[in-house]
Amino acid sequence: MVAPGRRGISYWKKGKGKVIYFLKNVPFSMLKNVPFSPMLDIDDEARSLAERIILLKGVPAEYPEDALHIAVAAVNGMEIIITWNFAHLNNPFTRKTVREIVEGEGYQCPEICSPEELLEVDK
Repeated sequence: MVAPGRRGISYWKKGKGKVIYFLKNVPFSMLKNVPFSPMLDIDDEARSLAERIILLKGVPAEYPEDALHIAVAAVNGMEIIITWNFAHLNNPFTRKTVREIVEGEGYQCPEICSPEELLEVDK
C-alpha cells in the first residue's frame, strides 16, 4: 500500500480494466478504500517515451514528472490516469497532444480524467 503523502504511481484493477493513480495531487483520504497493487516500474522504455512527450511539447519541460506519469501508464498498458492536475495533464489541449504523441510512438494512450469524471461513469 502507498503511504499518505508519498509521491508514486500505483494502480488497481476494476473488472477487466486497470486504473492508474498518481498520488501527487490526490488526497489520501479519497483513496483509502482503493486496493493498491505493487508500484509500476519506471524503466528505460518509460523514460524514453517521457522524453518524447516533452520534446514534442505534450507536457512542458518544467514538469518532467508529468510526462513520466503518462509514459509509465502507457508503457504498462494502463487504461486510465486519474488526476486533479488540470494545468499540465487533464485539459483538452494536453490530452489531444499527448494522445497523438503516445500513439505515434506505438502505445495506446490512457484516458486522462479526474476522479469525479471516473465516478460519473459508474452512475
